[in-house]
Amino acid sequence: MSEGNAVLRMDAVTKVYGSGEAAVFALDKVDFEAYPGEVVVVMGPSGAGKTTFLTIAGALLRPTEGRVEIAGTEITSLKENRLPFVRRERVGFIFQNFNLLEALTGLENVRLVMMDPDSRGSVNRARELLEMFGLGHRLNSLPKNLSGGEKQRVGIARALANNPDLILADEPTANLDSKRGQEVMQLLRQIALELHRTVVIVSHDHRIREVAHRVLWLEDGRFRADVITERDPVCGRPVEVEGARTVEYEGSTYYFCADQCLKLFEATPRRFLEAVEE
Repeated sequence: MSEGNAVLRMDAVTKVYGSGEAAVFALDKVDFEAYPGEVVVVMGPSGAGKTTFLTIAGALLRPTEGRVEIAGTEITSLKENRLPFVRRERVGFIFQNFNLLEALTGLENVRLVMMDPDSRGSVNRARELLEMFGLGHRLNSLPKNLSGGEKQRVGIARALANNPDLILADEPTANLDSKRGQEVMQLLRQIALELHRTVVIVSHDHRIREVAHRVLWLEDGRFRADVITERDPVCGRPVEVEGARTVEYEGSTYYFCADQCLKLFEATPRRFLEAVEE
């Protein structure tokens, strides 16, 4: 999909931590583009550079080298005092742990990120977003009284509060059960398609591939376009098929990230397959 101009563009982005022999390349000359109406999921093993990728994409971290553009604004050369404006106006963030302020209601959490949170327009915008996501009856509820799925929907409403071009989601389904995770995945796809926003998700959740237009595999700081992955039925992590540990069971092949998961599966396979089916 390449409708219109890229909302997020990275050209030869490199991020190095440390120096000399201790230098670690978290990202190594990464090129990336994402477009309006598109959901892109970035997957990969732990330590692959996914968190660094997301923080650079959201103007929270500067690359060591390379160029980053968000909604037509080249951010790598901007002064530090200009970056908060880009983050507030161009980017919406969705977090794994929701990041809601416990002392504020759902409505107040959404209003908080707006330029003028106490204005009538901000109040109306926050209310409309929460009602859009089925939370009209939860406007005045504190986070402690919300379910995990409701908290994440408040988080998504907050991400959309300033009508950003780019939505960045960090493991948005990690703390949700299967049903609520599915609801959030479909909601993110709806945001991309109906609101014409660009959604970029970093995730270990194999199920989230279902809503993606593209799935990219990040490993050792680089994207690999040729990777085929399957879901480990024990831990749920994506596993690169090539070279993975495997077991044949009832005519199907299952792939595992480590010997421990393989052994657990062999001991009680039905237990794990039933959990996947749910």
